Amino acid sequence: MLTIEFLFTKQMAVDSTVEVTKAVTSSRWMLPAIGFFAVLTAIWMMYQESRFSAGLGTLVFGLFMLSVPLLTRLLIMQRAKSFPAIGQTIQWTFDEEKLVSETVGARSEFVWSKLILVRETKKGFLLFPQPRLAHWIPRTAFKNQEEIGQLKTLVKDHNIPFKLA
Repeated sequence: MLTIEFLFTKQMAVDSTVEVTKAVTSSRWMLPAIGFFAVLTAIWMMYQESRFSAGLGTLVFGLFMLSVPLLTRLLIMQRAKSFPAIGQTIQWTFDEEKLVSETVGARSEFVWSKLILVRETKKGFLLFPQPRLAHWIPRTAFKNQEEIGQLKTLVKDHNIPFKLA
């Protein structure tokens, strides 16, 4: 059995939201790529027509598409600051049968077979019970590499797909 405990901070809320968003968003660079080509098209249109208004709409559209990653990041940070778990201690317990997450006023328990994927990132681990839903455990919650190894062993023993991000 492995038990880890950590104080959930505002920075952890931001990190967890960013990590989960990255993991479940498959084409996060598509919109900026469209924006880049729209800006190039607008410049070409303005150059060909010799007037600014010729490509103005396309230019505005392109600049908006280029700004989508920044706007997304700002929305993520804003949303993360309102997490109810900020400032609370979260405890995860992993044993041969189940995973348990506990904090003041909340408890979540599920069996290993309900996990469809575990993904390791630079900042922690994402546990996916559904394709677009993940529980985040920060790397800093583990006391040492041995505890991280214990989690990886439990994941492997239960035949859960494991990916490095």
